[in-house]
Amino acid sequence: MEYQAKINAKETANKDKAAKGEGYTVFDSTEEAVDYIQTKKELGLPLDANDARMLVQSMKQMKEGGHFAKEIENFIWKNKDKFQSLKIEGLDFNKKESITALAQRLSAGSCFINTMFSNIVLSSVTDGAPKSWGDMYLKALENGLISKNDGISSTQYMNTRKGVQAWVDGIIGKDVNGNSKLKVDGYFKNERTPDMDVMQKIQQLATRGVFASGGRVKESHSMMQFLTNGTWGVYDTGRPSLSTPREFGNLYTNWYTKPSVIDSYWILLPK
Repeated sequence: MEYQAKINAKETANKDKAAKGEGYTVFDSTEEAVDYIQTKKELGLPLDANDARMLVQSMKQMKEGGHFAKEIENFIWKNKDKFQSLKIEGLDFNKKESITALAQRLSAGSCFINTMFSNIVLSSVTDGAPKSWGDMYLKALENGLISKNDGISSTQYMNTRKGVQAWVDGIIGKDVNGNSKLKVDGYFKNERTPDMDVMQKIQQLATRGVFASGGRVKESHSMMQFLTNGTWGVYDTGRPSLSTPREFGNLYTNWYTKPSVIDSYWILLPK
């Protein structure tokens, strides 16, 4: 595909940065990343590790803002009327600095939203999938998944099956019969799975034919994982306190080390 050649050219141009472990973005925006991935799905082409990596790179969290924060800020301005009607506390379009501040706060503390966005975009679903990160963020606000008190906090408990399912249904909707298009499955600490079974259950999720998974560890951080060589590799958008993400593809057991540090771990199964 001509589009694939364009992506390859961008990868080559960033080869030196990649070799040094420096962060870079292949796609110019999350919208471009989604378009590329959805096009592959519609053509019946399989997604691979590079697709997941490039999607995640477009959402790199940086404490000083950066490329991702600018995309969010531009999206808010482009959809000014909708955001004004939502009445997010502290958001004042007469004060540009309030828009910039929200965008930077979102880019730095968006790990759960990023994980849900990645899981949905990389799922089997095309109908109802968000067109960009901003598109999903706006849907989440409109459907009450994010608090308007600060414009960032999830109103759903992120460590429960019910909470994650509410996010999925709120973003992509349900089918004509009122059923979820994607069903959440996995480990959630409130379900009291015996410790001896937790790690085994997470690894078993890798046999369910699903490309990506999400999870949350006790440091209040969410990450996306991608199936590679029969197990899960971590694809992290970064930690808010640092300007560098965890190295892409690290085995999930490096971070989800034992039941006591795992709050949740899930996949999105097609119906």
